[in-house]
Amino acid sequence: MAESAVIVAVGKLISFVNAGAHSLGGIRVRSDINAIRRELESMRAFLKDAEEKAEEDSDGTGVKTWVKQVRDAAYEIEDVIDEYTKLLKPQKQHQNRGLIWLQRVARSVIHVRALRRLSSSLKDIRQEVIDINRRKESYNLKSVRAEQLASSSSSAARRHTWQDPRSSFLYTEESEHVGIEARKKHLIGCLNLEENNSRRLLVAVTGMGGLGKTTLVRKAYDDPTLRQKFEFLAWITVPQSHNKVDVLKALVKSCDRTIPKTVDGGEASFIHSLVDSVRSRLSKKRYLIVFDDVWDKELWPLVKSALPSVDAGSAILMTTRSKHVALAWKESYYDYICELQPLSPQEAWSLFCKKAFQNDSDGHCPPYLEELSRNMVRKCEGLPLAIVAIGSLLSTKEKLISEWQKLHNSLSFELGNNLTIISRILLLNYRDLPYYLKPCFLYFGIFPGYQSIARGRLIRLWIAEGFIEENRGSLTPEEIAEDYLAELVDRRLIQVAWEDDTGRARAFRVHDLMLELILRKSKELSFCQEFEQNLDVDGKIRRLSIRDTAVDDKSRNMDDKLSIRSLFLFGVEEISRAFLSGKLLEAIHLLKVLDLQDAPLDGIPKEVGNLYHLRYLSLRNTNVRTLPKSIGKLRNLQTLDLRRTERALELPMEIGLHKLRHLLVSSSSLYSTRPSKIGLRESCYPKGLGFLKELLTLSFVWLNSDTILDLRNLNHLRKLGVAVNNADCDKFFNTVQHLDHLHTLRVGCLRVGRTLYLDNISSPPPMLKRLHLSSCINIPSAWICGLHHIVSVKLTHSELMEDPASVLGGLPNLMELGLDNSYKGERLHFQTSGFRKLKVLRLVFLRNMNSVLIEEGALPLLEKLFVRSCPSLKEVPSGIQYLKNLTTLGFDEMPRALCASPQYQEIVGRVPNVYFHGIGSEASSSQA
Repeated sequence: MAESAVIVAVGKLISFVNAGAHSLGGIRVRSDINAIRRELESMRAFLKDAEEKAEEDSDGTGVKTWVKQVRDAAYEIEDVIDEYTKLLKPQKQHQNRGLIWLQRVARSVIHVRALRRLSSSLKDIRQEVIDINRRKESYNLKSVRAEQLASSSSSAARRHTWQDPRSSFLYTEESEHVGIEARKKHLIGCLNLEENNSRRLLVAVTGMGGLGKTTLVRKAYDDPTLRQKFEFLAWITVPQSHNKVDVLKALVKSCDRTIPKTVDGGEASFIHSLVDSVRSRLSKKRYLIVFDDVWDKELWPLVKSALPSVDAGSAILMTTRSKHVALAWKESYYDYICELQPLSPQEAWSLFCKKAFQNDSDGHCPPYLEELSRNMVRKCEGLPLAIVAIGSLLSTKEKLISEWQKLHNSLSFELGNNLTIISRILLLNYRDLPYYLKPCFLYFGIFPGYQSIARGRLIRLWIAEGFIEENRGSLTPEEIAEDYLAELVDRRLIQVAWEDDTGRARAFRVHDLMLELILRKSKELSFCQEFEQNLDVDGKIRRLSIRDTAVDDKSRNMDDKLSIRSLFLFGVEEISRAFLSGKLLEAIHLLKVLDLQDAPLDGIPKEVGNLYHLRYLSLRNTNVRTLPKSIGKLRNLQTLDLRRTERALELPMEIGLHKLRHLLVSSSSLYSTRPSKIGLRESCYPKGLGFLKELLTLSFVWLNSDTILDLRNLNHLRKLGVAVNNADCDKFFNTVQHLDHLHTLRVGCLRVGRTLYLDNISSPPPMLKRLHLSSCINIPSAWICGLHHIVSVKLTHSELMEDPASVLGGLPNLMELGLDNSYKGERLHFQTSGFRKLKVLRLVFLRNMNSVLIEEGALPLLEKLFVRSCPSLKEVPSGIQYLKNLTTLGFDEMPRALCASPQYQEIVGRVPNVYFHGIGSEASSSQA
């Protein structure tokens, strides 16, 4: 972490000199900057060895103190430079000549004072870093050669072939846990689903951390056959430091209910209202609720009071490390406690080999490494998480005895300390991370442990924080961040929480034991601090996370925390107007990240525009209706996230955010036909788009004929979501064909009526991968056939007359197809040569379709087929038996005649997961 801070500081000094050398106004300032830079680069050569030794410095008086001094000095350099550049930020020039002269005089005075302050600060810092550099001689540190430092950021990538993140697993440590399918089947069997049992059952899964309790329960919870048995399902992760009211609130939210406001009767009355809210939602329903990672046996009476015990065959699954907690939740003879056991030696060895030799040796251990390997496996004591962690770490190493002996010795040393085996193994994985991945990994500690983190949000935050190197050829910072994520997943330090149907990882999380390590390191390194009333931190706080049920005027306690660069709010249900005041914003004026997602805000002060260094501003899912005009002053802003804000949100008429990369205006449905439902007022178009030349993401906005032309200037656009008038569709499609980097396009028309035949558009954007059309638009076949890279197509309200299968079947890379009210014909015909890579097919609300024909050889890779609200279809698709890779077949809101057909009964025995939900009927499901 100190190395990362030093690299940022050096980069800041270089950029500062390059960008403003003409204004430095003195040899002394340049001399100090160059001297500081030399000292930092000298110290960096010793930091890798110093940080390794700091881990062994238990009393904190030796090399650990030196590393902290280096880190704090780097932070101070960053702050001083940013203070100076903020003072000299560009000002809007007056039109009056006399005022222009006065403005120049005032700016000169400010410049002189700022330069004097900068010179004084740099002089002090120069002496400080010289002294720190000298003190390193006391610790016998080893130097790393300059060429090694220069190449360190890519060395891991060169020595290791990264796997696709989609090879990781949904809420799991490892899907390759030995015997997990058998354990899942046993767990589901404990619920007695096939015995029409009417009583509510509880199944508790117990065992020490790292055995895979959450993995097992999540696998069962996600099983389609299990899910179809219940009318209501919910997953509640119970934080270790919870209070009982928090768990009840989580239950209320899972029931899609609004949390009642605190009543006059105090906490008891409030709890009673929460309980009533849950009971009313679950009354007479068969429910399955999971309580994950329960620590408190006293929680059960409260949970029990909220969950109706009607004779509906409901079930509760819970995981806990404590058998005493499980016994406290067990009510009757029928409830079941499942104790997970460590893996057997053979199972442990098998799992280790899969991880350590996943990229070579065909998953087998070379004989010359077997003794060392088996010794390390024995030390993992059969814990899957420990085995996966050590195996994944070894998979990044060269298969040399010397390399493995070094890790073996390190592991032996770690086990001599007091931490658990898993904690020590995870610590080894953290230490092995290259410097550029350590802050990215620690970033997961900012978020609540129960919360998965969306990929896009994480990437944009990393970039705003300055974690992403920007000197890797033609790759964008976003693409480099994707590589970082892939590397962390491949090292098994983070997990893929969920992925879409095309296999893209969409959200990530960390294991609870990994989170414990992250929080411990974050506190030690002052990386992030959770707000407390008496905040006392040794070192500079860079990131502050506020997690309260109510936020008062906490700015009074934060006025002296000027080093804060990022501020987050989580789970805040009430916030005072005084909190986000000009006083607070003045105190944290060097802020780079302001993440207010989900906060109960109805507005933000104009002083936000004074946060000159702000790069990331999220007001997502707030009640903010308008933005102050001062937003246009945020010259360094990269991300502005306004999704799911108040529907009447109005953007400033002129957008002056020239470094903006992501403008996320609304995620409102493209099916809406009124501009006000798209996220903007009817009279408001985002003007000035053509000047946002660094824009990569623009969605969703309403464009008119003038603003459509602005798109020609956005040469870097990757994602675009818009609503346009019918009359402007031709112009729009002929404009976007020039966007050479565009890979995602979502288009809706604002006035749905007659079908538009766009015969005059020539070709699609050359790199388009995802297309969503939501309107009565008829695209020429020649345009569709030009989508050579397309992987996902969704057509909504298109009302095509021609069989879309005949047009789309030739797309060579199409993996996902959705047709929603998009075809008026009676038959869909999938021909032998069509859809060679399609994996997911959705047919929704095709009212006239009465037959689906699948020829032998068509759809050879199809895995999932979903049919919904197609009332004329009364038989299973003909030729479905040819789909050898089909794993999931779903019918929703369909005629009962389909379920009764012989073809349906035949397919039930062959496809692993089949479910049927008739029109106005109960669901039924089967599993082969």
